[in-house]
Amino acid sequence: MHVDFYDSTLSLESRRELVKTAIGAHRYKGTPWAIEQVASIVFKNSSVREWFEYGGEPHHFRIETEQLIFEPGDLAKFRRLVEGVKAQKLLVG
Repeated sequence: MHVDFYDSTLSLESRRELVKTAIGAHRYKGTPWAIEQVASIVFKNSSVREWFEYGGEPHHFRIETEQLIFEPGDLAKFRRLVEGVKAQKLLVG
């Protein structure tokens, strides 16, 4: 077992929460629920809005949070976490 979206640079509390939610997030990987669960651990009060809720392009979404992002590395870290839970890659071969 592993956590696809684990980040060792997060606080101990955040890492524990990621591990606790790993099975549920993996089971529902690629859904707005799973993305919101992981996003809320890193940036409190995060929510996912799908493309049809804000008039965007199909198959896109936004993650909204009240927390300010000050460090340039925080955004990259957040993107890696979301990419880890967003969708499972299929290997054909």
